[in-house]
Amino acid sequence: MCIRDRRGTAPRAARRPAGWAWDRARGRIYWSHWMYEVLGLPPEDRYMSFGELQKMVYPGDADLQSMAEALAANEIQTFDCEFRVRNAREEWIWIRARGEAVESAPAEGRRLIGIAVDITDALGDGSGDKSGDGGGEAVIVGSVADDCTELRQRLTRSALDVDLVLTAGGISAGAYEVVKQACEGWDIEFDVVQMRQGAPQGCGWLPGGPDRRVPLVAVPGNPVAVFVSFHVFVRPLLTLMSGGDPESVPGTVAAISNGGLRSRVDKRQFTPVLVTLDDEQGGLTTLSLPGGTGSHRIATLHQANGLAVIAEELAEIAPGEAVPVLSLIHI
Repeated sequence: MCIRDRRGTAPRAARRPAGWAWDRARGRIYWSHWMYEVLGLPPEDRYMSFGELQKMVYPGDADLQSMAEALAANEIQTFDCEFRVRNAREEWIWIRARGEAVESAPAEGRRLIGIAVDITDALGDGSGDKSGDGGGEAVIVGSVADDCTELRQRLTRSALDVDLVLTAGGISAGAYEVVKQACEGWDIEFDVVQMRQGAPQGCGWLPGGPDRRVPLVAVPGNPVAVFVSFHVFVRPLLTLMSGGDPESVPGTVAAISNGGLRSRVDKRQFTPVLVTLDDEQGGLTTLSLPGGTGSHRIATLHQANGLAVIAEELAEIAPGEAVPVLSLIHI
């Protein structure tokens, strides 16, 4: 994949995910103080209805009430939507909201919990341009056969009219790693990072014509490793290249582990997780994705909104223990 620069307005301060919980039995919704900050309103310790929020939503963008009712009725398992709302400054801002249903007391039925975040800076100016969350326009070049000559020619051609080239696969420790071999002679280095997933990494410069060089980032090919590598390395680079403030890239938030998170000692583990608001814990909690965390397991990867970060010296984070989570809420 290649990226073309798409400069936008300077981003505002980074936004933290805002939690919400909907008590259907009582017909009320609790929004965390961060949600009021997103909307430019003073924090209040009161309940808000979906109807109040729907009045702020740009006409036609989202029917939040219908989605929430479908979730509560078990017609859908989760929802993930993006829509515009008018904040207190009369500006249209983009919000991304995710939610899921959880079982509560039998008499109360299902309760809905989720998170929301201001993604305006990731999408552009809020008017509807959603051409690239990372700050650029993606140009999909496609797959290339395991042929060093063909790949080298494709990389050379691609570098003539893009600002960044991203490759996946072909950089491990095997006897025949086509990306490594195709890049021989160029100013590109390949190494192993003490992390999981995504230990093999490569970066450097491609010749982009007279007096011009184009950065290349090479990530491993396993699906989860690509996912982790993009958010840890590529996304901050795209923000910087597009003129943004690196501080606007989502950072880590504190959460409580809801299930055992295991790691290999001496490697920093990045585990895809679902972060939700937990009323009993009084903050954010992490839920492990079904099916495990192997580098090939992608069936539930779309549900992840964070990467639990397990330090190199730890083998496990037990249920109930604190864990830092790299927020992915802008994708």
